[in-house]
Amino acid sequence: ANVNDVSGKEAAAEKAKGVLKIVPVKGGVGVIASVTEPFCGACSRVRLTADGQVVTCLFADVGADLKGRLRSGESDEQLSEFVTDIWQKRADRYSETRLIQMNSPSGYTPQNRKKIEMISLGG
Repeated sequence: ANVNDVSGKEAAAEKAKGVLKIVPVKGGVGVIASVTEPFCGACSRVRLTADGQVVTCLFADVGADLKGRLRSGESDEQLSEFVTDIWQKRADRYSETRLIQMNSPSGYTPQNRKKIEMISLGG
């Protein structure tokens, strides 16, 4: 299959998302370029890990325990308020911070950064 740039009326939006169309196969491959083009401030994704943690960033170092609340019998309204509160108070901007550090004289040192492993996040 050949990999071609997107063309037509959706070209600008698709290119901005880093999407390539594979011809003649339907579908495409998306590239999330969070290293060079971070979008933390516009992110709208929250994840729930297999062990019941609510995580607001793929690069988070901790999550918030939803499983315990579910098991304790909290109402749907309480659970909704819990998740909403987490989302509204989130301050994680890992990719934006990493880019700033990469461009600084001191640089970026990933070995100094603890994070949840991607396999746990289902990313």
